[in-house]
Amino acid sequence: MRSKQGQRDPLIEPLYRKKDIDYVKEHGQRLSTPFFTMRAVWNPARDITRIGVVVGRRFGTAVARNRGKRIIRELVRQTKESFCQGIDLLIFPKRELLIAKHAIVWETWVQVLTKHGFLREGISLQELLCKRSSC
Repeated sequence: MRSKQGQRDPLIEPLYRKKDIDYVKEHGQRLSTPFFTMRAVWNPARDITRIGVVVGRRFGTAVARNRGKRIIRELVRQTKESFCQGIDLLIFPKRELLIAKHAIVWETWVQVLTKHGFLREGISLQELLCKRSSC
């Protein structure tokens, strides 16, 4: 993922090589929500989290596919400081993501990450939810 200045983020790297994506698809733990499906693999050899977003043509038009990717990238950007190191995540957005309210998608995102241990120790669910809603 890139910052606004075009520099790479030191915490998160894109997952874009075919062999890496295929490995995550084949060996990853599958996590499903109404808004996205996620495949996750722990990769202790890496000290960085890698995230990829895959949207196929049946998702919709190019505009819809790009919007789905933008929504997922924004969720990642908002939680990037909280991720554990050494996780490879592959995210497959669903069409429902486009019509859902952002607050509901955000809450689902944080709950999935917390439930499956993808967030660093000491980061509470309430803290992330408050960060988003400015409690």
